[in-house]
Parts: sequence; structure tokens; C-alpha cells
Amino acid sequence: MPSRLPRLALSQRGQTMIFVVLFLAAVCLSLVFLYKAGKVTSEKMQVQNAADAAAYSVSVVEARDLNFMAYTNRAMVANEVAIGQLVGMASWATHWTSFESYLMAYERLFIYPLVMGASLGTSGDAVENVFKTATNLIFKVPGDLFYKVFKVAANIGASVLHNINKVYSYGQTGYHFASVLYSLSAYIDLVEDNAPDAKISDFGILSMIAHTLTYVELLPGYESFVKTYKPTKAEHAAGFERFAAVVNGSKDEFSRKRGWTLPLDIPPLPIDIDFSGPDRFSLEIGPFEVWLELVFKLSFDLEKTGASELRYVGDTATGTEFNWSAADATSLLAEVFFRIAAGLDAFGGTVASGDFSLGFADGEASGALILSALGIDVEIFDLTLPFPTSAPFSSGAAQAGKTKLNHADLYGVDKESYGGTPKHSQAWGMDPTGTAAPPFVGWRGPVWSHYAYQVPTVIATMPTTERRVNTSYKGLPMYSDSVIKENPWGFEAPYFLAGVVKDDVDIYSDNAPLKTVGSCQDTVDTKMRIEDIFHLNDSCIADGEIAAIAKSEVYFSRPADLAYFTRADGKEEYGNAFNPYWQARLVETTNADRTFSVGLQQKQAFGVIAGIADLISTLESVPTDIMSWFP
Repeated sequence: MPSRLPRLALSQRGQTMIFVVLFLAAVCLSLVFLYKAGKVTSEKMQVQNAADAAAYSVSVVEARDLNFMAYTNRAMVANEVAIGQLVGMASWATHWTSFESYLMAYERLFIYPLVMGASLGTSGDAVENVFKTATNLIFKVPGDLFYKVFKVAANIGASVLHNINKVYSYGQTGYHFASVLYSLSAYIDLVEDNAPDAKISDFGILSMIAHTLTYVELLPGYESFVKTYKPTKAEHAAGFERFAAVVNGSKDEFSRKRGWTLPLDIPPLPIDIDFSGPDRFSLEIGPFEVWLELVFKLSFDLEKTGASELRYVGDTATGTEFNWSAADATSLLAEVFFRIAAGLDAFGGTVASGDFSLGFADGEASGALILSALGIDVEIFDLTLPFPTSAPFSSGAAQAGKTKLNHADLYGVDKESYGGTPKHSQAWGMDPTGTAAPPFVGWRGPVWSHYAYQVPTVIATMPTTERRVNTSYKGLPMYSDSVIKENPWGFEAPYFLAGVVKDDVDIYSDNAPLKTVGSCQDTVDTKMRIEDIFHLNDSCIADGEIAAIAKSEVYFSRPADLAYFTRADGKEEYGNAFNPYWQARLVETTNADRTFSVGLQQKQAFGVIAGIADLISTLESVPTDIMSWFP
């Protein structure tokens, strides 16, 4: 027979149901809370991810836009340098062929008179003919051939490269505006893809408009983050000065400074006598010492210089018209320095002294005389004057441009321009007709009157017609660059603020009809559904929306971990559209960003204003007699 439970055990059956019933409501409420909290948190994360993705993607597109500008700007710089190379080769050819004219001038000035005198007038013409034949074969014939070839190459190359640069500049502008449109489209698509049923908030739309107006040059008179410089606008002169500086700084060695120096250390040159300081001559006479110092230096160098320069032409006030010009010269440079000083020392100090110096170098003559007595210096004179210190042997020049350089443009350039060629002011000379005649003027001497002898003169002119290898080059093209500027509002470029919202009802149900209850929404479907049970039915979310904002920026950062990328001078490089080091990143939003977004994005600003209005209305209705408040 089956065993039976004790009567006491049977009386305890079902007692656990009491605890189940008691805790069932709490468990259900906990499950509802967990579901609602988890759902809201999940949706909030989804909306935030959508905002982050949208903001970051917009900045990535803009970083690519700036890097494209940098690559095209660098390509235009390279093409400009190539034009300078072609003009430089044409200049070098004219410099080579000019050797013949210079050497023949020296032959007539020195060799011919000596030969005529030694041979009693019988061999001068024969020597001159041999000399002329040799210089023709070595310099003039090949130089003329080189110039014809390089002139054609420079003419075609300058035109082709200039037009390629125009294509780059228009492509740059087209890509810039296409990037703006694409970033706006990506903004919308990424929000929808990352958070279904989400949308760009009112705050997001306003910040998008503000960012676009500050990133692209659309507002007249407002300096946007990206600026397009046009050659036709005089106010863009500073931008083209920067472009020209980058081009001149990017020149290769041939365009920057082509040449060599040959010291002529032939005995007894150079002469270097230096008896100064501790080596000076001195004679002691009791407590007095009479001393004498002497310095004398004399040296000769054969120097070849030359370079190509991108220079302003035409109306320099606009600063938008440029010309490629080149110059080459070879000269014998003389450097002379003489100094003599004497004085009287007594009791450990100089009682009186005199110091006279005279020097000739770099196309200048300088001299000074200083007298001193009892510690008081009297400067008699200290002068520096232009003076020829070189003997020219060649002169070459070429230019490409719609507007040509003239004599005045070239006369006042710095000595370091054109690779230091201005130091050889005599060798620059070419007669204004553009022929290969050296910088000499005719002079008929009393003895050899049947020859027009040439005497060197100090002139500095460049031919303005024959040495123009191209006339279609119009200077630097239109280009775009970034502008370093402050962003006081925080949402101006290079920053971008994205705002995304999602209705709370979209979190739980997509199909139920809705009715408004307070500031939230509830279903009116009579069927009891799980979505209806878990739906938020109180004023728990501002404006009935889940919202998120995200902030991003484009920034310039030149890598410093590899020697290939670091600057040779070790200096910090600021943002610019000539180097492709633009990147994108998310940045932390500021308190102002969050406050403004909550006030506008979730309509809290309007609620505050309405609350203040209600408070004022209530205060106005309060009785002024405080006793009327009491019974």
C-alpha cells in the first residue's frame, strides 16, 4: 500500500503561492523597468552612434577635399618650377653664345693692340681672324643652336604646363563644391542608416547651414575657412604672394642657383698680408709704445652664376600678374682690401690712433677714416659707393610671360636674386635691341682709329623683346587655400556639429495609432499588446524625442615619427593647402554646445520662456494686500 503523508504535511500545501503572488507584481514591474531602461539606452546609443558617424564622415570628406587641394596645389607648383627650368635653359643658351662677343671685345681691347705693336702692324688682322673663328666654333654656333631648341621647348612647355595648371585649378574648385554637396548627402544617409526612423534635428540643420557658410566662400565679405584666390581680384594679392613664395621656395638646384666658382690661386696670387692685432709693428720708447698695423688682400675668382625667378610684373599693386625670368653671367671678380692704422699707447691705454681702410668687392667701393684721441672717436668719412669690381665674360637672359620685364624691373633687384647674378652688373648688360652685343660702348682711340674699340660700362639691363621665349604665359592660376582663423562660436569650420533626434513612440511601436497625452504619446488601440504595455506614457522625455549631438573637426598634423615627413628646419607647420596632412577626428562637445542644442533641439528654450511668462502672469495676479491672504 502506498505510504501516506502525515496530516501536518498535507495542511502546508500551497503556502509558497502567497510569496509568489506577493512578489509577482514587483517582478513584473522590474521586468518592465529593465525593458524600458534597456530599450531607451539602446536607442540612445544608436542615435549617438548615428550622430558620431555623421559628424566624423562630414569631416573626413572635408579632409579629403583639403588634401585634394594640397595635391593639386603641389602639382601646380611643380609645373611652375618646370616652366622656370625651361626659361633657365633658354637663358643659359644665350649666356653661352654671348661668350663670343665678350671675348672678341677683349681681343680688340687688349690682344689686337699688343699684336699690332709687336708685329709693326702686320699680324693683327690674322690673329683677330683666328680668334674670331675659334670663338665662333666654340661658343656662337652651338649657342645659337641651343637657344633655338630651348626657345621652342620653353614656348611649347610654358603654354602646355600653364594650361594644365588651369585645368588643375578648375578641377580643384569643382571637387571642392562637389565635396560640400556629398558631405551633406552623407550626413542625411548616415543618420538614416545608423538609426532607423531617426532624423536630423532643427539644431542639426541650423548648424549644418552655419558650417557650410563658414567652410565655403559664399558670404560676401566673410573670410571662410577655405578661400579661393583669383588672379583677376586685386584684393587677393596676399594669397598670390604666398603662392609665389612657395614656388620660389620649391625650385630645384638648377633653377635656384646654377653656377660655380673657380679661385684663381696662381702665384703670386692671392696676396694676403696681415700684420694686425698681436702681429702689428711696434716700438717701445720708455712708457710709450708706437704701433703700426697693415692689412692687404687681393684675390681673383672666376664665377658663373644664374637662376630663374618668378616675379611680379605689370601693376605691382595687384600682385596677381607674374613673369618667369632668368639670367646667367660669368665674370672675373676682383676683391681688394687695404687697411693701415697707427697709434700711440701709454699707461696701458691708447692715447691717439688713426685708422684708414679701403675695399673693392661685390660691385662696391667702400672706405673709412677714423681718428681717435683720448678715447674720443672722430669719423672723418665712411662711404660705400657702387663700383665695378668684375670683368664680364658672358651675359644671358630669357623670360616668359604675357607682360614683359623692363629695364627698371631688373635694375633694382637684390644682389641675391637670380642666384647672385646682380653682383655681376656688367655681365648683365645686353643692348635694348636684344642682340648679343656685350655691355660696351664704342670708342675710337687716337692710334687704332680704324677699329671701334669697346670700353666696359656699368649697366644692368635685360632685353625686352628678343629674349622672350613665350608670350602666352599669364602667371599663377586660380587656386584654393585654407585660412587660419578663430572660431568664437564653436560650430564654425573647421568644426562640425551634428544633431540627431528620434521620436519616443518609434522606440516601441511603428503601427499603433497615437494620441497626445501631455508631452508624451500613448496608443488608443483597444487591444492589449506588449508594445502598449511597455510604452512610455508619462512626461519622461523632453519634447517626446531622444536626441544626441556630436562634434568633429578637420585638423592639420604633419607626422613627426618618420624623417621623411619632418621639416628640415625642425619648425612647426601650420595648416595649409600645400601639404596633404589633413585628418578628421571627433572632439568633445562644449557646455555651450550642449546647452544650445538642448534648448533648441528639444524645445527646452521655449519651455523656459513660457515658464517665465507664466510666472510673471502669476505674480501680476497676486493681491497686493498681504492681509487678504488670511481669513
